[in-house]
Amino acid sequence: MDLKQLLAWVGQAGADVIAYYIIEYWWWANLLDPRPKKIVAAGISGGIGALAWLAELWMGWHTLPTIPQEWAAALIGAALIAGTAAGATHAFKVLGHYTRDRDGIRVLKK
Repeated sequence: MDLKQLLAWVGQAGADVIAYYIIEYWWWANLLDPRPKKIVAAGISGGIGALAWLAELWMGWHTLPTIPQEWAAALIGAALIAGTAAGATHAFKVLGHYTRDRDGIRVLKK
């Protein structure tokens, strides 16, 4: 894997893996309930995706946007691609450990 492939992976699927590990192993994230934790993970992942796109742009692997609307569309697109993947990963890995009892209260699966 070369640097171009690594940045492409980080900008898409890798951002959610990195965000998942950040959100699961930092002490402040353990204070959050699962729903806000999912939102924070998506935000972290979106930021990582946007930074990876900017790094690819700096390396010259993408054409430089010319107008502010193109900049906004590209950055938001990179963040959304990474952020939605983080939500799916969080739902699979974290929310899958919970279930609801007959009263509708969230409890850990046994």
